[in-house]
Amino acid sequence: MNGKQFIKLLAIFGAAFGLTYLLLRATAGAVTVVFDEALSAFLVVATLLVTMSVVLYNYIDNTTKDLWLS
Repeated sequence: MNGKQFIKLLAIFGAAFGLTYLLLRATAGAVTVVFDEALSAFLVVATLLVTMSVVLYNYIDNTTKDLWLS
């Protein structure tokens, strides 16, 4: 990761933090329920994405091995 990518990453995290703070402040904490639900669903979504990336990696790896050997 170079400096430009790091600055972009910091800007994204800063924007997400700022937006979350503004939503909490503007609604007097009413959006806390939405954030709680999103955080509980995050584990399921992250597990599915990791599983699919492993499956895709294995598929591509086996396909390239088959093409290389044939």
